[in-house]
Amino acid sequence: MKLLEKKLRVFEADSLKVRFYAGIHNVHRFDWVMRKEGPLERSKQNQFQFTIKDTVFFGDKKVIQMDYRGDKKFGTLFIEAETFAIIRMDQEVDVKSVVGNLSFLNPYRRIFFKTRTEYNRYDDGKWRLKFIHYTTAFKHRKNDKQFFLNNTYATQKVEAAATKIPLEERVSYQTILTDIKPTNSNALVYKKNKGEMNSKFLRFIRKLSFLVGLDYLDIRSKAFHFSMPILDLNIEKLPQSTLLKVLSFKYNYSLSNTTGLVLESSKAIQDKSYEAIALGLYFRNELSTRGHWWYQFNANTGIRNLRRLLEVVTFSEPLRIGGENFDSGKIALYGAQQEWFFSPEIHIYYQLNPSLKLGFGMSYFFPIQTQTGLFVQEKNEFWFWNRSDVFQKGDSYFKTDQYLKNNLKFSFNFEFKL
Repeated sequence: MKLLEKKLRVFEADSLKVRFYAGIHNVHRFDWVMRKEGPLERSKQNQFQFTIKDTVFFGDKKVIQMDYRGDKKFGTLFIEAETFAIIRMDQEVDVKSVVGNLSFLNPYRRIFFKTRTEYNRYDDGKWRLKFIHYTTAFKHRKNDKQFFLNNTYATQKVEAAATKIPLEERVSYQTILTDIKPTNSNALVYKKNKGEMNSKFLRFIRKLSFLVGLDYLDIRSKAFHFSMPILDLNIEKLPQSTLLKVLSFKYNYSLSNTTGLVLESSKAIQDKSYEAIALGLYFRNELSTRGHWWYQFNANTGIRNLRRLLEVVTFSEPLRIGGENFDSGKIALYGAQQEWFFSPEIHIYYQLNPSLKLGFGMSYFFPIQTQTGLFVQEKNEFWFWNRSDVFQKGDSYFKTDQYLKNNLKFSFNFEFKL
């Protein structure tokens, strides 16, 4: 949202150490038709009782007056009889269910919260938002002092968006313009979300989002011969294709509304057959006008280990392989491939609420540098920090630069943020 014009009206509460200058409305907050919230949310309509009270006229429009009541909200819908378009909605909310961001109002408690939203049919025949008005009141906990906060958001003109609003010209949502008194400076300060955004650490945390995903990779291996005289092993392996399940964790850090950094770590669910870590950049934007569907492009680079289990071997005498000692009596041998890669990704997300998204995506791996060898892991050691493992590079095991191949990855994940 861009602020085109402003009028400052100063309000001072003599029992508060704060001076109110302005309140900036959330875009489409209390726009029940656009957001499909409250009694208009289809999945929650069984939580409300609807009663047709009367038929009235708004100007020349014949309107159905319908009351609704839920556990924490009640009000009235005014529905045009001809088109069944909602032209007005009044609502009052149980104050105990209102989560506010006015933490500096400690001496006061909220005593009511009411909203009125109206819609109008414009010249193109479409119904759109006309205005939103909400009012709330607070009463001092120890005396009879009260004050009221009123806000009206009115649509003055409707026009197509010609250009995107530059980031530095945007007004943040849920922003209250205040200053604290007494103060050593006349500068205005912004308070956001209970004031905690003044903390650098919390500003950093709020730029993070976390993703947990289940990935599927089709890993194919060539036919090869493997020999290891120290264990008297001589193995012939046929070509194999394996659909591998991998658990992945991602951390997104936003640099702007659409771009940011991404760190990803992933590991095979059952064994050591896959491990990867990558760092990259992302670009994301909305797919739908209501912000339910999103797309995201990632460009990552990193390193991963692809492995195929060759044999689990038991032995009686301690072994030394690749500079590591193995004395537990049991080891697992993997044909291993280390790979530096570049990976572009595309993801689609559905936003369930402001904190949670569900998504699916696809990645393609371009190998940059590859080396093959033998990965040995100790199996019988009880304490995991004492388990030896080693990657031993060498052509003595595999006469090829790339005997394991995987390019595509399909992902299903959910993203959440604080």
